[in-house]
Amino acid sequence: ADAALRDTDLVIHNGDIAYDLHTDNASCGDRWLNEMQPVAAKQPYLVSQGNHEAIYDGLNFIKRFSMPNRAQTHNLWYSFDHGGAHCLVYTSEAYFVMHDHRYPELGRDTWGPYPEWVREQRAFIEADLAAAAARRDSGEGPQWLLVFGHRAMYCSDRGCDTTLADRWRNKSEHAQFCNDLEPTFNRYGVDFVFGAHWHTYERLWPVFNGTVLNGTTDPTNPYHHPRAPVHIVAGAAGCGEHSDDFNGGSPPGPWSAVRLGR
Repeated sequence: ADAALRDTDLVIHNGDIAYDLHTDNASCGDRWLNEMQPVAAKQPYLVSQGNHEAIYDGLNFIKRFSMPNRAQTHNLWYSFDHGGAHCLVYTSEAYFVMHDHRYPELGRDTWGPYPEWVREQRAFIEADLAAAAARRDSGEGPQWLLVFGHRAMYCSDRGCDTTLADRWRNKSEHAQFCNDLEPTFNRYGVDFVFGAHWHTYERLWPVFNGTVLNGTTDPTNPYHHPRAPVHIVAGAAGCGEHSDDFNGGSPPGPWSAVRLGR
């Protein structure tokens, strides 16, 4: 109904689509896309790759969509302007190895890592954000820089195991992922980094490298000219698997502003 009324301008589905596109010999993906057609026919419907799109080397994700730069980047990373915002969508999954015990017939890891895609995407992100920041600073381009990728760089629910603040970010694969991209997002003044993956909602204070960098010392106005990106974890909707929570009230990281679980 919202799509028919154009109450929304676009939809960005930040990974984990249909649970899963490949299920039941990919008929689940067919049903999902048929159901999404009334939305996608009325407004842009854009996607990022989540870990649930990793099986079979991401084939169902790569072949089913047509995002900007598809011929060069297999739908895995791209950017576009929309209104007053420049949006960059990237894959977090190139950094990770996906093990799925449900598919023993494959006889190997079902996904990744893909260091060549990490390198190509990294070069794209650097050039894209540099150009977008230059246009913003000249006053000739969108003034907001928004980034979307499936795995969140910060989180504090029970799946992240962050009773010790940054333990999640210091795990080996996740550390490489965060350390490779977070400095770039910060350097070019990205405003918001949207993640998902965890089945909760969490909004952060402006943060870089685990340090809160609010814009002012006024506690009622921390987002006024912040000195670092604001990360948002929005992974709560549509999950048929389980709901995450926050360890029964264990302490969040100092960067956590709002947490909403089941």
